[in-house]
Amino acid sequence: MAAVEELAVDFPFAVSVRRNAFARRIRLNVHPTRRVQLILPKRVKLQSGINFLQEKIEWVSEILAQYPKPEKFKPGRTVLLQGRDYLICHSRDVSPRPVVRSGHLYVGGSWDLVHHSVVTYLKQRARTVLCEYVDEYSETIGKHVDRITIRDMQSRWGSCSGKKRITLNWRLIMAPSYVARYVAAHEVAHMLEMNHSPRFWRVTEDLYGGDCTPAKEWLKANGQRLMQTVL
Repeated sequence: MAAVEELAVDFPFAVSVRRNAFARRIRLNVHPTRRVQLILPKRVKLQSGINFLQEKIEWVSEILAQYPKPEKFKPGRTVLLQGRDYLICHSRDVSPRPVVRSGHLYVGGSWDLVHHSVVTYLKQRARTVLCEYVDEYSETIGKHVDRITIRDMQSRWGSCSGKKRITLNWRLIMAPSYVARYVAAHEVAHMLEMNHSPRFWRVTEDLYGGDCTPAKEWLKANGQRLMQTVL
């Protein structure tokens, strides 16, 4: 995985830099999470990337203005969990670890730590649930997954490397189960077919147990909401 580092130059927005051995030109990615990434070919000097970015400041600012600034989780807001909205409630009668009860997500501890507690809970829940899906599908095809990583992915829902290492976006825990299962099946299918050929899609649908179209359409319609959820 290419190393990513923050660009220590004064711009009106934060910029991370990633070297990509396969990139043929300098690129800029502006994500719904309001993150800006400068992608440089392996042998291009950093200063060339900075010059490119300076020329694109207005363009980047216009795109960022289209993305609403996410608000932190706090009592009275809702959090999406496996396709359902839960009202966040602060209660001194529960532990700081969130508890789901009757359409509510109760969080104890300090009021100031509610956001952190909710995000931590989502990530832990994602690790448990998404790993279960991957284990289930990999067992079905008789393949061993070398490593499963659950992390924040700025523009993708998942990936599978040639070394049979699968990475999934923790934000999938907010999507309905049938959507998260589709992404898990998609990545596991890549252990047999490292492409998107007709055979790959047959393997994916066999693992998933049906037509993947509804799951793909849900992600297309709601993916930006998930990506814009603040960390």
